[in-house]
Amino acid sequence: MKRRNYGGGITMANICCDDVYFYSDQYPERLQVLWNDLKASIILPSQSPDNCWIGNLFQYKKFSSENLSLRGSVCDMDYDGSSIFLALETCWSPLYEAYQRIANTYGVSFVMRGIEPSCEIYHNTDDEKRYFYDQYIVRIDDTDCITPIGKPLSAFIESDETFISRASILKRFESAGYLAESFSDLTKLLQDNGISIYEFQNPYKE
Repeated sequence: MKRRNYGGGITMANICCDDVYFYSDQYPERLQVLWNDLKASIILPSQSPDNCWIGNLFQYKKFSSENLSLRGSVCDMDYDGSSIFLALETCWSPLYEAYQRIANTYGVSFVMRGIEPSCEIYHNTDDEKRYFYDQYIVRIDDTDCITPIGKPLSAFIESDETFISRASILKRFESAGYLAESFSDLTKLLQDNGISIYEFQNPYKE
């Protein structure tokens, strides 16, 4: 399973990083059709954003993009026979409705994770944790700050590193000398040191 590594920080302002999986347990042949169309319309690697624009798929297949934002470029894609992975850089916010239109058109399912730190967007629609099982993400203002045990914070954690549980966060920061009796106490302690913990949300859930 392919996943994007966010460790080290997402530094470009107003760029949303979308990771998307399309899948179908019942109709895997539909994935092959989608993959063939993606390969025909999206050129990777490419020095021109026009070649990897997600809107190329809509134009190639001539299906409607009405009322959709398509301001995004594909920077990676992969097909392993059971799912299609797309990584995109989009403007300001996730292109959830565009991915939904693609999934509906091809008769497949999808899940998405979108991250845009400057707008505090941390979205994860994978409620079943099929592909995106991390629940939290840590943002750090200065990874070179000195921890309570006298070492740089970067020796223990990177900005935009993701975690599967509160317990895993508590354990990691405990190793760096940040001692707290509860997750709530740790959150307050870290905020005083320019460190924020965000929980992924699914605002699209009906």
